[in-house]
Amino acid sequence: MGRLGLLLCLGSIVFAAGCQTHLGVKPDGEGDYINKGDKARIGVEYGLPMVQFNLSVTRTLVKCQDENNRTDIRFSTKVAAEPHYVVGERFVVDYESLSSWSKITGLDLQTYDNGTLKSINASAEDQSAAIIGDVVKVGIGVASLVSGVPLGPMGMLPTPGEWSCSQQTKDKLDEITITKDALEKTTKELVQVTNTVTRLESLAILNALSGGDKTALAQAKVQQSKLTKQVAAVDKALASLLAYVSVKEERIWPEKVGSTQLNADPLPENAKFLKDLFENTPSNTETQGAEGGAATTQALQKNEPGQAAQPGKEEAGGKKDVFLEKLMTSFQLRGELMPLLKTSEQSPGSTSYPDPKNDKRTGLYYRTPIPAQLLICRVVSSQGCIVDDDFPKAFRVNVMAPQLAPLRVLPLTNGMFQNNALSATFRENGSLATFKYEDKAARGKVLSETVAASMDSVLAYRGARQAHKASEKAAKQQAGLDELDADIARLEKQKKIAVLNAELEGSDQDTAVETARLNARIALLEAQRKLHELEGE
Repeated sequence: MGRLGLLLCLGSIVFAAGCQTHLGVKPDGEGDYINKGDKARIGVEYGLPMVQFNLSVTRTLVKCQDENNRTDIRFSTKVAAEPHYVVGERFVVDYESLSSWSKITGLDLQTYDNGTLKSINASAEDQSAAIIGDVVKVGIGVASLVSGVPLGPMGMLPTPGEWSCSQQTKDKLDEITITKDALEKTTKELVQVTNTVTRLESLAILNALSGGDKTALAQAKVQQSKLTKQVAAVDKALASLLAYVSVKEERIWPEKVGSTQLNADPLPENAKFLKDLFENTPSNTETQGAEGGAATTQALQKNEPGQAAQPGKEEAGGKKDVFLEKLMTSFQLRGELMPLLKTSEQSPGSTSYPDPKNDKRTGLYYRTPIPAQLLICRVVSSQGCIVDDDFPKAFRVNVMAPQLAPLRVLPLTNGMFQNNALSATFRENGSLATFKYEDKAARGKVLSETVAASMDSVLAYRGARQAHKASEKAAKQQAGLDELDADIARLEKQKKIAVLNAELEGSDQDTAVETARLNARIALLEAQRKLHELEGE
C-alpha cells in the first residue's frame, strides 16, 4: 500500500471519531430558544403535564339564630374539585443536534391534544382509558365546611342584636326550610311509587299480573309522572331561594408548576353581597333591597371606575367596616397540594434544570407522577390545617401529581462507531408507558468494518483513477462527434428550407445551386465524423 492509501485509511477513522451527536433538549425560553427580535424560536416544542383543578366554592347562609333566638350566624362552604391534566412545563427538541456528516438520523415525536408528550420514535396507542383510574383516586371531590362568624372581640361572646339577619333574610331562610322539607317529602313519595312500578313491571315480564295489578301499575305510572314534575318544580324553586343567600366562585388552580399553596378567599364584592343579608340596627331594614345584594350594587357604584371595593376600608362615615372584616375572616380558605410519599432529594416541582455544558446526560425530560393530596381547610395556622371535633373544616382529594415529582431524563448520545436507537411512549399523566433502547451493532464490529471498508477504498482508488482517465478521453471524443452531428443536422434543415422557399417563389435554378452547395458541405462533415470514429477505435 502506498502513502496515499495509508493516509486515506487513517483519515476515514479520524473523521469518524468526530461524529458524536446527542439529542439536544432545553427548557423553552433559554439560550437560542428565546425570541430574538423578529427571529423565530428554534426546535420542536413538547410539554410535560401538571395536574390542575377546576375549583368551585359556594358559600351559603344556613343559620341566623339559635334555639334561644340569640344571634348565631352560620355559613356552609361547599367545595368541589375536578382535576385534569394540562401542560405545565415546555421543552424544545433541537433535532438537528442528532445529525452529522456521517450520521443518518430520524426523529418522530407525537403529542396529545393538550400538547403533552405522547411518544418519541414509536407508535403510541391511545392511553386515555387506562389513565382514568390513575388521574383521580376520588373522582370529583365535594365537601361542606360549616363555619360560624365571630361577632364579638377575642375571648368574648358576641353582642346580641349588633349584627343580625334582616327580616327579609330570615323569611328567605324560613322559605328555604319549608321548600327543603317539601322536596324531601315529595322525593320519598317518588321513590316509593318508583319501587311499586319496578315491582309490578317485573311481574308483567313474567306474565304474573292480575287484573288488579294491571290497574295498580297504570295508576302508579301516572302518579310517578306527576311526582317527577313536582320534584323538578320544587328543586327549581329551592335553587332560586338559595341564590338569594349564597355566592358561588369558580377558579382554575394551580396556574403554574411551582404553585402548591392555594388562597381561596372570596372576592370582596361577593363578601359584600353576603354582608347585605344582615343589618346593624332595626332602622337599617329600610335600606335593604328587594333582592339580596342590592346594597352591594349601591356600594360598588360609589367607588371609582375600575376600582374594586376593598374590605376593611373606611366607609363614607369614616368608620372601619369591622363586620365585613369578620365575614372575610370566617370565609378564609387555604389549601395545599402535597405529596403523599417522600420524594428524592430534588425538591418537588423543581424547575432547576441541569446545565447541558456541565451535565452529559442530555436527552428527553419527563416526570413520573406521584400520589398527592389537595387539602383545603378553613382554619389556617403556621402548622397547617387545624380540624376540631365540632365542625368539619377540611376537604381532601387524592390525585397523581406530575409536577411534584423529580425531573428525569432519557439520554440519547450517538458516539463514534455507534448505531443506537431509543423509543418511548408516555401516558397523558406523564408516566412512562413503554421504553426501548437498542444498540444495533457492537462498536468493535463497526470499527473493523470501517477499517476494512477504508482498505477496500484504497485498493479501488487506482482502478477508479484509471477508469476516470479513460472516461475523460471518451468524453472528449464523444463531444467532437456530437458537434459534427449538430452541424450536419443544421445543414439538413437549411436544405429543406431552401426547397420550400423555391416552391413558394418559383425559382428552381437558385434552389438547385443552393442545394448542391449544402450537399457538398454535408458530405464533408460526414467524412470528418468517420475519421473521428476511426481515431477513437
